[in-house]
Amino acid sequence: MEIHYIWIKNFYNLKRTGINLSSKFIFEFERVNDDYLLKIYDNPDYIPTFIKEENIKNVNAIIGKNGTGKSSVLRYIKSHLPGGFNNIKNDVFVYSTTDSENSENFCVTYPAWMKLSIENATDVVFELKEYSNFKFDSHLDNCTYIYYNYMLEYGQDHGNIEGLYDISTSAILKKERTRLLEDADTLEKNRFF
Repeated sequence: MEIHYIWIKNFYNLKRTGINLSSKFIFEFERVNDDYLLKIYDNPDYIPTFIKEENIKNVNAIIGKNGTGKSSVLRYIKSHLPGGFNNIKNDVFVYSTTDSENSENFCVTYPAWMKLSIENATDVVFELKEYSNFKFDSHLDNCTYIYYNYMLEYGQDHGNIEGLYDISTSAILKKERTRLLEDADTLEKNRFF
């Protein structure tokens, strides 16, 4: 399974923001009056043999200037995608899955309230899936997500989320701190017995 594009209506400082995670496609999302238009193009710089490993589909880096929303995008992914979708009501996802015959199927999921049309300039067929409470067979909850950040993140929740492996510096330090406090508490209790 591969996520190609996410359009986020409202999450922290991300307002009507599109995130292109695909190396294969370029996406443009526009609002035209009360309707929405998703344009899909082939990426002319796409190199199909760039990643040699068969079990890795794509690798993404989120880069940008300070204050552009990089951390918010990661926070969105960490809080919404592992273990299935949580409280998603207004966002658009473009993703692909591979079936048992190694055929890649592409889907665009969007909320029922949205009038969405697609302008597809690729040879790929995108299936449209409307959702009301994100109850559909997306396979996104069957994925494992790995989060890594070498920077210390103050004020972030580094709790365990099903399907998310948080190997960030902050999560490792929090885990070690918890272990040390538990060991100290155990020693203190045993000292009086």
